[in-house]
Amino acid sequence: MFSENNINLFLPYIFIVVGLGVMLYGLLKKTTTLMLIENGKKAEGIIFEMKGRSSGSLSSFDSIAYNKIIVRFVTDKLEWVTAEAQNEFGLFYSGQYKIGESVEVMYDPHDPKRFIIITEQSEGNARLFAKIVGLIFIIAGIYKLFN
Repeated sequence: MFSENNINLFLPYIFIVVGLGVMLYGLLKKTTTLMLIENGKKAEGIIFEMKGRSSGSLSSFDSIAYNKIIVRFVTDKLEWVTAEAQNEFGLFYSGQYKIGESVEVMYDPHDPKRFIIITEQSEGNARLFAKIVGLIFIIAGIYKLFN
């Protein structure tokens, strides 16, 4: 059905399409973070709970990358909110936060459960990484197409 020649014929186009998709995602996706920074309200909260995945390492070091951070805070309308932070392009590494630690959040005034933790991690770096990966795929596809 698929011979090696057929796969080699379509491979450059697949690389180019995947590269364009990744690059456009990094360029055009309007994230929750950007929307909340533009329109949200700031509040002080605490780290209530952390959930993550183990790296599978057998070492004695704590090597968990947290992908779910539960925060509790009070809105300007005196509503208590306890929910998972919505940081996109974010991965919280071990030791970054501790349960009970104070953090600043930016929340949607119309839906306070939609919030992000204000962090030093740059979403711009993750977007730049997506653009670079996309560009590498495009270049690899063009190179493969003409060689």
